[in-house]
Amino acid sequence: MVIDFLLARSEQDKFGVIYFYFNYSEPSQSESDVMACLLKQLLCQLDFVPPELESIYEASIARFLRPTTKELEEALRACAARHFPSTFVVLDGLDEWNTNLEEGIVSLVQRFRSPSLKVMLTMRPHLSYLQSHFGNIIVLPISAKEDDIENHIRQVLSKKRNISAKIQDEIVHKISSQANGM
Repeated sequence: MVIDFLLARSEQDKFGVIYFYFNYSEPSQSESDVMACLLKQLLCQLDFVPPELESIYEASIARFLRPTTKELEEALRACAARHFPSTFVVLDGLDEWNTNLEEGIVSLVQRFRSPSLKVMLTMRPHLSYLQSHFGNIIVLPISAKEDDIENHIRQVLSKKRNISAKIQDEIVHKISSQANGM
């Protein structure tokens, strides 16, 4: 919802919007992959290829190597600063990233420290201890309502034809009463 809202507003207000969804089942989500994905999204919002990207492309072709994480990061920061008044960066599901959580997350987020970049992170509450590493941030706790959890469980269970209604009710009650907004 947030990304859809930002994308709709970005056309009118002319700011950049880039995002990355972390997924625990994707083992190859390196910082370089994240930077490349975000840079690609930013470039797709431009009508031209910026000169700073052309030089990185030519250098990587000459070396027969992919651009380094540092090169991608510098290009992302430069494109965001030069071609957009501000850019919103949404990093969703940081707790699902397959890396040393504290070191990787802090490093990645600190790479986005820039006046033109506005960063939004989503992660589960058990990582709230990381907040001290990010400086001046606003925390908005989000949790599911019990009836939303019940509806989701009922929807999943409805596909299981061999479970009686009574057992389904017990499952729904047990899980939703102990979910605590998760």
